[in-house]
Amino acid sequence: MKMLKVITVPFLAALLSFSGLANAELIKVLDFEELTDALGEGNWDSPLEVETSVEGLTVVLEVASGYLYLDKGAGLGNCQSDSGCAKNPDDNFNVGEMFTFTFMADGAVFTPEGATLQAVAHDYEGFFAGSLADMSDGGEWALDDSTIYTYSEGESFSMTVTNGEFYIAALWIDDGALPPQGIPEPANLALMALGIFGLVASRRKFAK
Repeated sequence: MKMLKVITVPFLAALLSFSGLANAELIKVLDFEELTDALGEGNWDSPLEVETSVEGLTVVLEVASGYLYLDKGAGLGNCQSDSGCAKNPDDNFNVGEMFTFTFMADGAVFTPEGATLQAVAHDYEGFFAGSLADMSDGGEWALDDSTIYTYSEGESFSMTVTNGEFYIAALWIDDGALPPQGIPEPANLALMALGIFGLVASRRKFAK
């Protein structure tokens, strides 16, 4: 019975880990059209730290030159003009422009295993709408008539436009890569209860 008690906790931990992996899915942590509604359309200084949909998780947005530009009806772009790009077609990401983002959890850098950006054309027109590019491993991604190169750089994720132009509509990450949250999932609660029951039962049998 001593062995039963010893292996119960590691086995429970393995079950909880497996449950987390089984329930993992891609979730949107930042929608740039919603951010535009909240902050307003126009130029924003780089870097800019904003809240995500996950409590305690923020993301620092940065462009290599110019300003971050929030465009109503499209998303995030890059404006090189101090006076703004409201009537300027170059308010999106163009060839040679670079975008970097870094996640922060409770004030400290948090690096998920991977991240995905959603690229769109203006006003979500055509096939280009909803195109996704994985930032994890790096490489070139063809997004309709545009091409970007993505890479993970230490604690940050970056992309450079190599052809065409586009906006960034949203950032996504796998919820299995999220920082620990205070409230366990229902499946995890059930497994925890099962593990506790096993510990109590083993102790009772050993006491006899």
